[in-house]
Amino acid sequence: DRIITSLLIPFIPCSARTTIILALVAFYLGPFWALGFYVFNILLLAILGRLITLFIKTPSPGLILEIPSLKMPSLKNMMRNTYFQLKSFLKFAWPILIVGSVVLGLLQYFNLDKFINLALSPLVEKGLGLPQELGVTLVFGFLRKELSLIMMLQALGVSYKDLMTIISREQLIVFTVFISYFIPCVSTVAILWKEIGKRVAFLSMGLNTGVAIVISLLVRLILAI
Repeated sequence: DRIITSLLIPFIPCSARTTIILALVAFYLGPFWALGFYVFNILLLAILGRLITLFIKTPSPGLILEIPSLKMPSLKNMMRNTYFQLKSFLKFAWPILIVGSVVLGLLQYFNLDKFINLALSPLVEKGLGLPQELGVTLVFGFLRKELSLIMMLQALGVSYKDLMTIISREQLIVFTVFISYFIPCVSTVAILWKEIGKRVAFLSMGLNTGVAIVISLLVRLILAI
């Protein structure tokens, strides 16, 4: 049960993936598109859970949990929790954003980003139908998902409000689907490695990548109809 749960957890939208969904799908296409994304995610979890249990068959002894009564959190606790979450994100993300921007700038200055984009172009450009420049953003997405959004704008050389002048609605949806289900971020992989083992961690990375490619290709085909 722990292995099955560990393999399914990376498919649950975390705060980082929610940021991407809200910033791209909800902002540019509307809230109902974002809601549809979450409904699809629930169905995908159910299907994957069923498929995984067919390959990993373990006896389930059952589990009984005592659930405390739900209570409305106080405004003080909400503000304090928000503060600590924001502080934790800034401490982790700002150094990566700064270093990532510098690295991406150097790669672009010396034209080294073209080699990364060229290597990933069979998947990114030919498979997913996305601009070739987005290949390098996948590397930063492995560090933290919301970094892909920022690096996406820098790689395309556009501002947030002008994004839809560079990519189409279909490309926006495909990119969101792929980056959401793509390899879990490095913190998730580290936790899986520590708690379950490196075998399950690599299995999770492979499963996420495979599902991301298949679902993104299907979405592209459906949107092209």
